[in-house]
Amino acid sequence: MEILYEDDAIIVVRKDAGIATETARIGQKDMVSLLKNYRAKKHEEPFIGLVHRLDQPVEGILLVAKTAKAAATLSQYIREQEIEKEYYALVCGKPEKDGEFEDYLEFDRKTNTSFISSKDNPNAKRAYLTYKVLENIKSEDGELTLVLVKLHTGRHHQIRVQFAAHGYPLYADRKYGTAKEGFNVALCSCRLSFVHPVNSRVMEFSIKPVGKAFCLANTFLR
Repeated sequence: MEILYEDDAIIVVRKDAGIATETARIGQKDMVSLLKNYRAKKHEEPFIGLVHRLDQPVEGILLVAKTAKAAATLSQYIREQEIEKEYYALVCGKPEKDGEFEDYLEFDRKTNTSFISSKDNPNAKRAYLTYKVLENIKSEDGELTLVLVKLHTGRHHQIRVQFAAHGYPLYADRKYGTAKEGFNVALCSCRLSFVHPVNSRVMEFSIKPVGKAFCLANTFLR
């Protein structure tokens, strides 16, 4: 677990692929438990306010609050879409140019999956993202493309669902594409920008992915 930044109100941490953000499964480690233990070892109150999540197979930047007040403020920022989130994604196929997806997604709680639905469906929520094509890659698994995705809404599995529905499933995505043994889905939360919940400073953090799947995109990410 790599701490990217910490003060009295927040922790910004790098989550490894394969670790859940939070889980109720006994014996399975998750980021909330790891961070609570980290605070407890420093003799601090082990409060962790979770304000957003990353899917278990996804790596990248995770922001948590150290106080209830900071958590409430950051949660409001999330609801009002005032936190900027960007992701690297390696997708199957070759999008020809930069683009955007606007769909309506419905969440199926029983299967823990989401799917494209109708705008008229009262259970569906608007999902909007934009993306930039960064690099085309030829691999033994076919043609792949590295894209930089900016989320404008934060829906369940949004990037994975929308790219798959539009014909470009994420590489090694066992839920919405094709599993690849020994690989996690090629998705990384690479940039997070937000206003600090206490001092109002603009905070920005960026990382590059280290997951096995992204080794195929070494030329761009080096």
